[in-house]
Amino acid sequence: MKIAIVTPYYQESVDILNRCHDSVLSQTHADCQHIMVADGDPHPAIKHWNNTEHITLPKPHTDAGATPRAIGAI
Repeated sequence: MKIAIVTPYYQESVDILNRCHDSVLSQTHADCQHIMVADGDPHPAIKHWNNTEHITLPKPHTDAGATPRAIGAI
């Protein structure tokens, strides 16, 4: 079974995003995929992180992360 963790974000600091990423990497399940979805404001550091798919939406959707979560789930 493959596990996917979707992290939507909008203007969070790289420290918070890194904490999310480290949490996924430390999971005991061997096959976790981390999908980070920028809601219109991507952080450039993420493109260099291992084991992370980074999706960037063209603009913020102001819906408390519902749109980025839905895109990441698809």
